[in-house]
Amino acid sequence: MTAEDLAWRPVVAVTNAVERLALRHQLLSQLLLVNALEPLRWGVSRHRAAALARRARKRVPAYRDHYRQSQRDDFRASSWDRVPVTDKESFVKRHRIEDRCWGGSLPTMGVTVDESSGSTGAPTNWVRGWDERLDTKQLLQLSFSATFGREPIFAINAFVLGAWATGMIVSQSIGELCVLKSTGSDAKKILSTMTAFGPGYHYVILGYPPFLKSLVDDHDFDWDGYTVDAIYGGEAITDQMRAHLSKTFGRVIGSYGASDLEINIAYENEFTIALREAVASDEHLRRELVKDFGSLPSIFQYNPLDYYIESNERNELLFSLNRPSNIAPKIRYNIHDVGHTMRYRDAIAAIERAGRCDLIEGLRARGVRMLSLPLLFHYGRSDLSVSFFGTTVSPDGIRQALHAIPAIDRSIESFQAFNAENENDDALLVIGVELAAGHDKSAFDVFDIQSRFATELGKIDGDFATVYSTAPEDQRPEVRLYEYRTGPFRDGHTKIKHSYVAGVIEYDDIPA
Repeated sequence: MTAEDLAWRPVVAVTNAVERLALRHQLLSQLLLVNALEPLRWGVSRHRAAALARRARKRVPAYRDHYRQSQRDDFRASSWDRVPVTDKESFVKRHRIEDRCWGGSLPTMGVTVDESSGSTGAPTNWVRGWDERLDTKQLLQLSFSATFGREPIFAINAFVLGAWATGMIVSQSIGELCVLKSTGSDAKKILSTMTAFGPGYHYVILGYPPFLKSLVDDHDFDWDGYTVDAIYGGEAITDQMRAHLSKTFGRVIGSYGASDLEINIAYENEFTIALREAVASDEHLRRELVKDFGSLPSIFQYNPLDYYIESNERNELLFSLNRPSNIAPKIRYNIHDVGHTMRYRDAIAAIERAGRCDLIEGLRARGVRMLSLPLLFHYGRSDLSVSFFGTTVSPDGIRQALHAIPAIDRSIESFQAFNAENENDDALLVIGVELAAGHDKSAFDVFDIQSRFATELGKIDGDFATVYSTAPEDQRPEVRLYEYRTGPFRDGHTKIKHSYVAGVIEYDDIPA
């Protein structure tokens, strides 16, 4: 252990004790977020994660074995880059649940089991202990209060209920702060609830973006008579989608998390939303802040005391959950999301270099409280992409391009991307677009949409634009329109979240 590690050890111990107390008292939690403590929060983050890694190596059988199998015999806790990376394939699926817990056993009381939605494979069980759930509850309440203050709220939890993590945790967490009804993804229940209680409440609906869009598009309801905000999670949205939802909802706020880790790891606020909109329209600002991963990122802020977030050589995010209350610790856990982080002061400096001081001044003039928390830039999943002549096209890039086409923006229900091969073994990219119910595909000019799609994707993905200009005309991306629940969408959306990538298939096997 180096002198630096020894120096940080008492700081980490005090931080653990203070945060434990702070999670029970919201005023103290607010004090930990004051801007003057930014250097302390940033500095203690990795050392807190390193202390957890040292402890896990001694007390978590699966982690100890994982370390040994990594063949890093020269491991020193002070050398963070030697701490092995974990993920679902290399760690979770190879070890029993009990062996991934402290002491190699599952507590017999106070444990809740939930599961991920299985959007990238078979559902996986996750265990969460009493203290862990209490901490998550307090953090979610703190975020909820920071967004809505002390105003009375009627919250409607539209996340899927049952064994799925998000719906369960939301139900368990925010009921103490508001009136709460957990309806799940049942539009009729939501609308009948609002009709029964009337327009006198401030409603907040929490759900997945595709459901929120279908809720406002596909049902006859007098939204104008109600005050409604939306909190979304589970997948990203485009600026066009936010603008569309904002016609119904006063505020549309995103939360970033994962069933493997926690919900609400990072969150949007007025600053990050304004920054995302500015990045989309200002090329100079985009060069200062954003990396070229084929799509514009969602931007969030997070508390580094709770999460140490880094990127590996593939630009995949690695998460270490710093609180010792988690019964199955996560250290350098890779959920295969592409992204990077930036310290708050570095982001402000980049904004100033881009000549966009007006962005910050405008927010402050509106009374927006600016928290000196680091920014998380999230571009989508690294393992849910398709290729086009050697370039990687992300689902988020496809989504943004489709919604940037006015002729089709409001008519999209979902989409799927196919990497296909024809009889000449040419690699082709086909984008299947499912139209919302009641829309006739013959009413659209598919060739114009196809051309506009390539143009819009090229605007946000420089590599795609370069390759597209040299690709043979008969091998350029093809857009196919399908009426609601026909073709590849005929069985409906049987998963909690839409599946946007269908995989590599024969071109002739793609439904016409």
